[in-house]
Amino acid sequence: MASSPAGHGSASHPKRDPDLLIPDDILTDTHFDNLWDWFASALETNMDRQFIFAKLVNSVRKPYLNQSHLHLTGTSYTPSECTVTDDTSGESQPHEDENSAGLNSQIEGLKLQFRGVAADLAKKGKDIRLLKTKFDAVSPVSAPRVAIMSADMPGNFVRMAGSQVYSHKPNGSGNVSVQPHILGDEIFQLEYYPDGVIAFKATSYQNVYLHASCNPLDLAPGDTKAGGGGVVNCQYISEGPGHCSVEEKFRIYPLRGPCGVAIEPVAFPGRYLSLDAEKKTVSLQGVRGKQESLYLIFVTF
Repeated sequence: MASSPAGHGSASHPKRDPDLLIPDDILTDTHFDNLWDWFASALETNMDRQFIFAKLVNSVRKPYLNQSHLHLTGTSYTPSECTVTDDTSGESQPHEDENSAGLNSQIEGLKLQFRGVAADLAKKGKDIRLLKTKFDAVSPVSAPRVAIMSADMPGNFVRMAGSQVYSHKPNGSGNVSVQPHILGDEIFQLEYYPDGVIAFKATSYQNVYLHASCNPLDLAPGDTKAGGGGVVNCQYISEGPGHCSVEEKFRIYPLRGPCGVAIEPVAFPGRYLSLDAEKKTVSLQGVRGKQESLYLIFVTF
């Protein structure tokens, strides 16, 4: 392959980078952006157009396999030399004008191909940005919001009052009760953890979560206790979403028939949230009976 002369080109074209004239080098994106101008300036400076065309192909395809000629993946191209007979010597000589026309035609085809690839990449980039936007939207801020309603006495919901919950307490704080309406304190945001575990985050108070604690000796699985057992209240998680302790995590079990679900504290397997709508209390029980049958109502307002 011919080497490039040392011409400098016209002032209207970018200054050539000598590193581009190394046949083994692969053009960078910045170099490729200017390559069309360099090809035009080659006509003015007698630069080897065939060499520049090789660099152009090399920049948008894999390195050609045989550097003695150009090789496009899936399509082979060797710059052909149109020949004419020299009347004085009788020898065949390259016809410069026809050879240039062939190269120019190939360049135009490659330009068109490059524009198609660029358009395809732009579309893929747009698709990727759209997917990223959708992925970012699936965050704790946009997770489902729910209300916990009694299946035994529909229209009664768990209320979490956390207006005075500003710090973490070993046994939790605040108050959890039952109210016959859905306002701000009755709406929770689901927060997901591995293995199907969830947490119930207050929507009215920052970093406040539903919390359950229980003395295993006072309430064993299968036990029922008058007025319920354990403590269901609030807990403050200063680190925010994703940092709940085991006492703020729950599992949800579907119940047979149209009876909703049972909500089990991860820290106390075999105990379940229990709603007493008449006494307006929330506690734990060791069975899944009527008061432990709940509905999760998805809230969209």
